[in-house]
Amino acid sequence: MGAPLNTIHNEGAPTISADGKTFVILKEGAKNPNIPGAIVFNAPLKSVVSGDQILLGTAYITKDDNIVESIKAMQYLSSIAPKYKEELPKLYEKYKNGEILDAGRWTNPNYDNIVKVNPQIVFIYKFKYTESMKEKLEELGITYARTGAYWEDSFMGKTEWIKFFAVFYGEKDYNKAEEYFQNAWKKRNDILRKVYRINNYPKVVFFYWSPTKGPYVWGAQNFRAKWINMVKGEYVFNDIPGTGGSYMDKETFYERAMNADVVILHTMGKNITTKEQLLSLNPDFANFKAFKNGRFYALPYDNTKREVLDPAGIMLDYAKAIHPEVFGDNTKYLIKIEP
Repeated sequence: MGAPLNTIHNEGAPTISADGKTFVILKEGAKNPNIPGAIVFNAPLKSVVSGDQILLGTAYITKDDNIVESIKAMQYLSSIAPKYKEELPKLYEKYKNGEILDAGRWTNPNYDNIVKVNPQIVFIYKFKYTESMKEKLEELGITYARTGAYWEDSFMGKTEWIKFFAVFYGEKDYNKAEEYFQNAWKKRNDILRKVYRINNYPKVVFFYWSPTKGPYVWGAQNFRAKWINMVKGEYVFNDIPGTGGSYMDKETFYERAMNADVVILHTMGKNITTKEQLLSLNPDFANFKAFKNGRFYALPYDNTKREVLDPAGIMLDYAKAIHPEVFGDNTKYLIKIEP
């Protein structure tokens, strides 16, 4: 689970790896352990390109301004930076002042800006959309790390990647990240202890609705689906394998989802907070059992940020939606759509 961190610190030189690469991070005065093939950095990093939001979560969790100062360019800059206006005001200020360059998108990176900031390293997700970017960065001679949080099959597996990023900024940051992870892990276990003796399994649907293509559902190994099952819900699409998802025809979706006890809609682009907004997306939702019973929820569009900054809070919200008789129904992030 989670970030591949070696606990052998080599006298102030921890080693970490991602996507087949090994990195050695030297604190001041530490000796290089001379690991064959390893890429060596001095902590903290001074210039990076961010293509992974978990780096921003690490900045928030550690409260280390060095992380924000090191970000010279960012992918999806105009959509991501404003989301962190409250949590990372210095990052937002840098963005508004034009001090962070736009590094483009996964499918269309801005290589001119990436080269311009002369980064020590570029952090990007490891998945199919970054294969060509990986090849281009190699061609340009720019060091990169493709991180694996996207493929994790649990909330905590994703969260553990904060430790990967923290190592690049020093031992103090790593210790803060470790403490944060352990606290979240304890809260996760507290939730599971409370559902241990529950014997009823409400049927739960988790999906996204495209205005043009209809319902998109995820497989049973997706981290949200697995958590739904762990807190004694029955994920309606447990028969679909894998961590990813795909579109489903409306008729099949309605047949399987219409009578579910709990429905959670993954919103994208903008939040849905009212019945009117929900039914304007699809008026057929009015016929869903969960909608009629007040158990239709919307997951905010900035959920990626929330899952990094407060994984325990998000996990608790799922438990509240599924078993309000145990946890209450005052969700913090999931938005209940009143009928």
